[in-house]
Amino acid sequence: MASEERKGLLLALVGFAILSIGDGIAKSMVAQWSPVAIATLRYVFALVGLSALMRTRSRSEPLVPAAQKGWHAVRGLAVALGASAFFTALSLMPLAEATAITFTSPMLASLLAAFFLGEPIQRRTVFATAVAFAGVVLILKPNLAEAGLAALLPMVTASTTAIMIIGNRKTAGTGSGLAMQFYMVLIATPLLVLPLLAGHLSGEPAFHVAVPDWTVIARCAVLATSASIGHYLIFRATTLAGAAVVAPMMYGQLLVAMLIGWFWFSELPDLMALSGAALIVAAGIVMLGILNISTVTQWRRGRRKASLDG
Repeated sequence: MASEERKGLLLALVGFAILSIGDGIAKSMVAQWSPVAIATLRYVFALVGLSALMRTRSRSEPLVPAAQKGWHAVRGLAVALGASAFFTALSLMPLAEATAITFTSPMLASLLAAFFLGEPIQRRTVFATAVAFAGVVLILKPNLAEAGLAALLPMVTASTTAIMIIGNRKTAGTGSGLAMQFYMVLIATPLLVLPLLAGHLSGEPAFHVAVPDWTVIARCAVLATSASIGHYLIFRATTLAGAAVVAPMMYGQLLVAMLIGWFWFSELPDLMALSGAALIVAAGIVMLGILNISTVTQWRRGRRKASLDG
């Protein structure tokens, strides 16, 4: 394996691990403040930081791209719904189990690609999706008994993430990487105010929005920063090793989530949850192998050719 590939894989592992650490920080706050408020403030901080970067590095780019405006709005809406659902789920179920369920998003994205992008559905992809959902059922069974239908919230996050993936592909090339992130957060942040107000007015104590302790605000800032760093490292990893090579590394995020849940929140997944998570990971790896093996080969050939030409 080339040194750049190894570096890319290491950066990806660190990036995904940082994302899990951020989820752990979010879970540490859900008992102190509304989960939707946490998501909203996290994106407010992200918007401030990205706005500053856009101002200094991308003065020539429009605030919102002229091309594919509708899909940019869809991306922002998907992020707003997904973040609200996931942070709320963290208040109801273990971190590792919620994280495992969200890993069905690549399978869902492959199915959605057939409708929105006209890509053919392979039978093996359908099989992998079915296996993944069998894993979801194993994880959800005890959680549904305890939390009711609210335990389905990670599936909302998985679905919105899949929609965001489709949106990313539809809007590819309409702006720089920084601009693409900025557009999404710009749209998501005000949209998060709607579920924030709905939760506050619902009368549910868990969604009441009061002035938080300063430590909650600080942790929201750390959460926004860690998410930006994690996504940047993953982006850098894909430029070094290729997206197809890096993609399986995302399952390291689940391992880190399990460790954080164990050490930080004393959450020990039972055998059923572990079996469900194993099915989801296995299905994802199989699907990634099916879809990306030719891409990996082409990418490596391209790297070798570029090295020889250089």
